[in-house]
Amino acid sequence: MIKFVIKKIRESLSAHTGLVLVGLLLNKTDLAERVNAVPIPDNMSAKITNSEVLYSYIGLLCHGKSAYEDIEEFRDDDFFHTALGIETVPSCSTMRQRMDYSKEQFHHIVAEETIHLLQACNPVITPLSIGLVALDQDVSPFDNSQTKKEEVSLTYKRFDGYSPIFSYLGQEGYCVNAELRTGKTHCQKNYPATFTCSP
Repeated sequence: MIKFVIKKIRESLSAHTGLVLVGLLLNKTDLAERVNAVPIPDNMSAKITNSEVLYSYIGLLCHGKSAYEDIEEFRDDDFFHTALGIETVPSCSTMRQRMDYSKEQFHHIVAEETIHLLQACNPVITPLSIGLVALDQDVSPFDNSQTKKEEVSLTYKRFDGYSPIFSYLGQEGYCVNAELRTGKTHCQKNYPATFTCSP
């Protein structure tokens, strides 16, 4: 039987150190400047910037979480702040309010900045054997059965949820676009519109 030695240390450990790389990549974009230029109504607090809201949500997604309520566990997490280069992590209500109000503008900016980031990093994008680069698009139904989330409806997989569409570039599968859609949305509906984002 192996004996384990358990020691108490002073260092702060994080299971999500990869968030540092996400922060570095975000820093290579004009995302913060562009989303901060999106106006917010007077009844919304300007103490938290649009970029802090968006970066916090990106950090949340990197943890495999998507519910606004999940941000509460990171509000006092120094590593989360530092890795993403933000001063303040918003409350779930602030995040929900800001994201709901600005989602269309944020989505357009994020899509464009994703393309700019790929261009700036100049990654290897492997073509197919015929010399063309694949842009794969697919609807991936998410199971949200037994929830009361807004716009949840029956998907073609025969469970209640959402039917987001994702776009992946090259054989490496760089995600260049994603669009959240209701579960009942047909996979071909507005399909060509997902190609219209341009840098």
